[in-house]
Amino acid sequence: QTSGTFIVWTKPSWSPLGVERFEQLTRDSYWKECFIFRVIPNFVAQFGINPAFKNVYNPFDDEPFPDTHEKVTNGRGTITFAMSGKNTRSVQVYINTNHRGNAYLDREGFLPFGKVIKGMDVVDRFYGGYGETKQGLFWRKDGRELVRKQFPKMAVITDARLLQVDELDSVGVSAQMFVS
Repeated sequence: QTSGTFIVWTKPSWSPLGVERFEQLTRDSYWKECFIFRVIPNFVAQFGINPAFKNVYNPFDDEPFPDTHEKVTNGRGTITFAMSGKNTRSVQVYINTNHRGNAYLDREGFLPFGKVIKGMDVVDRFYGGYGETKQGLFWRKDGRELVRKQFPKMAVITDARLLQVDELDSVGVSAQMFVS
């Protein structure tokens, strides 16, 4: 069972536009009901397709954001926007789960914007037996029901909220993600 909570600490010095986008999506409740649709054990756990927001966030697909960053490696627990080439980040993110990190992704331009600081054990329990799932299925009007039937063990984010700094005794903003 993959229920629990994980906390992402965002780091504007690493990727200011990535942090801005992630926090906006969190404020807009975008992550709620997002499936963790791509879990490759000892590599990544990816999420960020929400059909309820299709009309709202399609412009993000058409207007991806570029980024500047501090040189931060894709270490274990870092969270990064997925991309298909330079300046194509939009709404999908992944968490690096490799115990040795995924440093080779640095050379490909993947820019971490934060790190899981609590609940990495929850991330490690995401079901990885489905491999690469077809993303188009998630955008269908009946996609949520089809996914639940075809992939009953797939984890889903049930809610997410921004935490105040005093809730963590740390500097920066964090997002708490609830998973079932």
